[in-house]
Amino acid sequence: MSIVANFVHRAPADTREPLRLAAVADLVPLDTLRHKVHQHLQAARAAVRRNEFLDLDLAESLAATLLDLLNAAEGYDEDGRRIVQAAVAYFADADTAEADFSDIAGFEDDRSVVIAAAVTLDRSELVSDLTLD
Repeated sequence: MSIVANFVHRAPADTREPLRLAAVADLVPLDTLRHKVHQHLQAARAAVRRNEFLDLDLAESLAATLLDLLNAAEGYDEDGRRIVQAAVAYFADADTAEADFSDIAGFEDDRSVVIAAAVTLDRSELVSDLTLD
């Protein structure tokens, strides 16, 4: 099993198809991915004004972890970059944004995806604060 397939398999079943598609897409520049993370975090900060139950702390932790992975991605091979790209794409996806901003559990699927990416890339230390109790 390839490292990308391993990552997709680690993620929750309902996230696998979007992750697989994002992982096989053309590679996007890292700065573009960083911008997407920042944009989605800004949207979460705006959404918390409308929904006080939104888990903004989790969104900020996910964004920080993704930015750490993006900073390390310069040293990754193509498969590693594809994993980071897929995790960022899932976090920042406009199609899942409504779910992200709808309730306190909105970022739980993103949490699972980011953990799967970090673990697959041997960066478990980045997600110690994201693990479920």
